[in-house]
Amino acid sequence: MALNMDFCFGDGEAMLVVAGWSSDHWLDLELYIDETRLAPRLVTRHARRDLRTAERFGVLAVFDLAGIDMAGNATVHVKSGQEFTEIQPERLVTDQQRLVEIGVDELFFAWLRLLAAGELTMPTGEVAQAAVTRLRFAPLLPREGDEFGLGVDRCLTDPAGQGLVSGWFLPAMGQVQPLTALALDDQQLCRVALFAGALPRTDLEPYGGRYLFTGSDGYAGAFLMPQPVRGQVQVLFVIPGQENAAGVLAPAGPRPPTDFAAELCQVQLDLPDPAQKTGLRAAMLPPMPAWQPPVAAAPWPRSGPVLLLLDHDLPDIDLRDVLRRTGHRLGRPVELFLLRDRLGSILVEAIEGAARELPQGLRLAGSGMALDLQATLPETLLFGRSSTLFQIDAGAGVFARGTAQMPFHLTLLDPIGAIGRDGGAAAGDPAARFQRDLLPFALSGPTAGLKPMLARAPQAFLTQEARLRHTAERLLRADLAGAEILGGTPYFAGRAGPSARTLPGGLDLHLYDAESRKLMEAAA
Repeated sequence: MALNMDFCFGDGEAMLVVAGWSSDHWLDLELYIDETRLAPRLVTRHARRDLRTAERFGVLAVFDLAGIDMAGNATVHVKSGQEFTEIQPERLVTDQQRLVEIGVDELFFAWLRLLAAGELTMPTGEVAQAAVTRLRFAPLLPREGDEFGLGVDRCLTDPAGQGLVSGWFLPAMGQVQPLTALALDDQQLCRVALFAGALPRTDLEPYGGRYLFTGSDGYAGAFLMPQPVRGQVQVLFVIPGQENAAGVLAPAGPRPPTDFAAELCQVQLDLPDPAQKTGLRAAMLPPMPAWQPPVAAAPWPRSGPVLLLLDHDLPDIDLRDVLRRTGHRLGRPVELFLLRDRLGSILVEAIEGAARELPQGLRLAGSGMALDLQATLPETLLFGRSSTLFQIDAGAGVFARGTAQMPFHLTLLDPIGAIGRDGGAAAGDPAARFQRDLLPFALSGPTAGLKPMLARAPQAFLTQEARLRHTAERLLRADLAGAEILGGTPYFAGRAGPSARTLPGGLDLHLYDAESRKLMEAAA
């Protein structure tokens, strides 16, 4: 029997999907585009209760159009047996949304399974909204039953839209397909990169009487919501062999960025496969955005207050000395933004003490783990860690002023580079060394020029320093920033403050951000 076609639509620019039903288990299916004949890349079968049979009569076929020039006037036919059905062009655009809105449940679930397996392009816009809406009313599965057991130990998101899941899955019977998952909020869907059977879970042995126990039944997965999150994020676990329900739905709990990073590092430690450790982290990171230089270099303000964006990485009691020393070298009023989520009494007293000692004035403009770019800020910005600013000479460029050609200035502490700064081989490429070796640095320049670049910096970074390091390195490579290399004191490095928090595995937040940058650059 030939295919009874219900829907036919383009999936992105590289695939075409045909959906329908046929009682013929050996379906002869082909796609004709003008004179080009294609066999399906993938055909799945599923039962359809609307046909009043448990037979797997439902059909979902995927054709690969890679390398096919499908012009606007191309004729498209689907051949099934000896029958040819011409596809009208408008169906290729509208049928996917129609499938989501009116297709029978089993077909909709089959489409979801292909999305979760990465076989189809993730929908966006109205199609994604329609899918999310339908899932709100779709039949779901309990986490444990006679046919499988699913445990969700972690289901987390952070403010940047990154997500992490981990737990275990035990089927009662062997399955050809692995466990897969999708993440969704109120308006969008995305695939979860799920590593099934990746975590050792010998603690599940007592379940061996009910389910198939292997000892490596744990899973770990990661995702990144493509757009800013709207509403509650949930993860739909698509259970292999369960075709009459969407799956198991688990809510994702929000976590602060550093707590989320700690959970991720713990899961990475538990994964025995190094490739999966890297893949888990990479799945929740976007490609590094392309560099967009400033439209016009803002002039260096000659007077007025300086916004001191300070990462105090020394003991709290040393803040007073850092502010006094930095303020004297600037010789201008200082507005301090301290990169701390809370200010204890020692820090407050240190700021008040430094304000009394600086004749030009010092004012606390704010505190937090990131600068509020929407606020009104002084025209000049200086960033650095306390340990770095304390070691920089009074005549360094970050304390002086820029030029018309180089309004931004970067001062690096690099003992090895300082040895070769007159052209020796030890110096190498300053921009490359800056990122590769995470050199301590201070950056100054017009706030108006830095704000849009900071706004475009990856939100996956945990620290403000990582966003500024990313910005400074781009400015350096684009010859928009002057740079000087100072020797510094090799053994004087700060180890205090929130950014020095040690994550599971031994990374601090700066090293964590450095790994994120490498993965984002590799994906770009």
